Amino acid sequence: MRFSHLYDLAVALSPRAARIAAMLLVHENDMPDDLRRSLSIALAASAKGNAAAELKWTPDNDPDAAAAARFVAACTAANRAARSGS
Repeated sequence: MRFSHLYDLAVALSPRAARIAAMLLVHENDMPDDLRRSLSIALAASAKGNAAAELKWTPDNDPDAAAAARFVAACTAANRAARSGS
């Protein structure tokens, strides 16, 4: 399975959402290390917008947190599909 759509999603995130997604992605234990590393690089490139911005957030009513959560969900779904052969 190809994961290029995940890279497109990563670079489309806002800088703040990319930083949140990178933090969430670290805790996805069943994602292969090479995929996690590659996506982290793409997210780091997206996060360069404002590196000094604070990252204190709560997921309630936060569009960046919601976008980050959707990105991580897409990553885990793609990983599960690849492992199951779909």
